[in-house]
Amino acid sequence: MTSLLDGTLDDIEDLPGFIQLPTGAYKVKLAEGFRNKIISEKAAIDLPMTVVEIIELGNPEQAPEVKVGDIATLAWMMDNETGKDFSKKQSDPSIRSDAKSYNEAMTTARGWMLSS
Repeated sequence: MTSLLDGTLDDIEDLPGFIQLPTGAYKVKLAEGFRNKIISEKAAIDLPMTVVEIIELGNPEQAPEVKVGDIATLAWMMDNETGKDFSKKQSDPSIRSDAKSYNEAMTTARGWMLSS
């Protein structure tokens, strides 16, 4: 067995990054769905998504490198009207129409695959 110290940095596989997705089209998985969170002592919602497929980058020359497996997260505060509106717009209309509560709508999104 070759010693790990005999290898190079190129021999080590890159782990998924935590990124902000550049403009483009992606297929993502919402493994955890929407999550309740506290940010700066205020109620918030976040939505982590894992890149499953890169369909198209808006401007490949200027876009940071995105890899399948990278994780991006949207987050918004729920203590103001802008945050509440953004949250509503991020919830798929079919989730909102079938759910009996906002919490149920957030839970329903777990494991979904989306393309945008």
